Amino acid sequence: MNNRKKWSRNLLNCGLSGSLLLSLGAAGAQTAPARSLAGEWTVVGPDEVVGGAAAGKAPSLTLDGRSALGGTAGCNRLSGRYAARGTVLLTSGLAVTRMACDPQTMQVESELLSRLNRVTRFSLDGELLTLKGSQGDLLLRRTGPALNLGSPLTPAPQEESMTPPMTPINGSAPAPASPQAAAGSWQVRSLTVGGQPVPLRPGAAFDLSFTGPALELSGSLGCNRLRAAGQVQSAGVKGRTEQTEWLLTGVTSTRMACDPELTAAETRLTGLLRGALSAELLGDRLTLRSVNGELVLERAAGEAASVWAPSYQGTALRLKGQDVTLSQAATFRFEPQADGSLRLSGSAGCNRLFGTGQPEGNGWSFAALGGTLMACADMSAEESVTALLGDSFGLFREGETLALRSARGELQLTPTAAADPQPAEATRPSGRYTLAELRRGAEVLDLGTFNRPVTLTFGQDPQGQATLGGSDGCNTFGGSYEWVGGQLAFPQPLAGTMMFCPSLETMPSLPATLQASPETVLDGETLILRQGGVEWVFRRG
Repeated sequence: MNNRKKWSRNLLNCGLSGSLLLSLGAAGAQTAPARSLAGEWTVVGPDEVVGGAAAGKAPSLTLDGRSALGGTAGCNRLSGRYAARGTVLLTSGLAVTRMACDPQTMQVESELLSRLNRVTRFSLDGELLTLKGSQGDLLLRRTGPALNLGSPLTPAPQEESMTPPMTPINGSAPAPASPQAAAGSWQVRSLTVGGQPVPLRPGAAFDLSFTGPALELSGSLGCNRLRAAGQVQSAGVKGRTEQTEWLLTGVTSTRMACDPELTAAETRLTGLLRGALSAELLGDRLTLRSVNGELVLERAAGEAASVWAPSYQGTALRLKGQDVTLSQAATFRFEPQADGSLRLSGSAGCNRLFGTGQPEGNGWSFAALGGTLMACADMSAEESVTALLGDSFGLFREGETLALRSARGELQLTPTAAADPQPAEATRPSGRYTLAELRRGAEVLDLGTFNRPVTLTFGQDPQGQATLGGSDGCNTFGGSYEWVGGQLAFPQPLAGTMMFCPSLETMPSLPATLQASPETVLDGETLILRQGGVEWVFRRG
């Protein structure tokens, strides 16, 4: 039985006609501290990765508990970087030596790298580590002791040919960073000089600004304020893409006394910044490389959200390894909240979908997706989207596009032009409204059937959350609401009393209408709600 039939059956059994709130999935995978991943791991599944490996040559990984990974892909040595926070794990800069191996082993290496490049999440169960991504999962078993976290990994030799770094969701190679895309505030994620990671302090951050080809970088590792000025210049053409490099000169610093470790870190960073740097921008991560090291920056989460477009539309959906055509438009909005979270709202053609994410890694992590529950004629697009996002999922910004990813696949989103702008605060309903007219189709219903006046009262709680209370003519109800694109939406079910009145059997239900995300029209002192052939006309006062 497909989801559409299940939903229709539930509606008939419960008789709520779209008044329920649907919780799509349970909490995400087990959360483990990133330090607990440190150690040696052998790949033990699936068969596509280990089945063709020669005896004694099973792929293995070594994680340093911070950001460096190494190991063997079965024949060639492997190196790269990773970041783990909560249940999110991302890889970048994966590289292998290029030795000649037998065809079976090369096939294993190709499959391993393909999966490692698209890892988005992980789960840890005792000595078993599962890396999850859009190209398939990897199952690893701990086979060595935990590393001494002060001992850096030895990277693969850089003079040999390397595989390309991780590519964006659309499969194209990372584009050179442009001044428009790279301007803003950045947190320091890692600093490597001479092949050795440099210890960093929390709060290390830099700002980038551009005036034409001129650039300025300023910030701090935790003590002195560093500043570097320079120019963006051409570094030739590769393929059809013009490459750029950042030529920094005049690196200066304040002269405060710092502890020796921090002073040494500042000195090494100053040396790295002098000269030409290649700049690679991938989503919210900016990597600056010189001949002797690299500086990895991550865009501050609040700024990353603030530069997003007002709304996005789904352009490509891949589910369980298959491309899915959306029969109806899937649109989403993302609104930063005062507490640092990110509110998602949208639709895939029928029900209103919503959720709240938290900053995690270089993206946002959502535990689950919620939505209203209505039966519609065509729900195939919505069923595909909710199948992708039903459990925990991540949101990542990659240039102008967004990617929603889970273990089942990914949905690409692109900005829509001036779609559904947020209404001005003055256009929101406020105060008390009383029902003046109620229609069911062409029939005008007698309001005297209700035991008491039907009312809606809009206000705010002490925390600034928009609230709605009222009476349905029998019981009172209340809860929080959202005003999204001139429409009412409810992140949680409305609470209310449970008295019985004759009108409950003969008249439409106002709470059910509200939670079904009715069409909302606010015209001066008149508020009109339309849903399921029923029209409620309220007058303010």
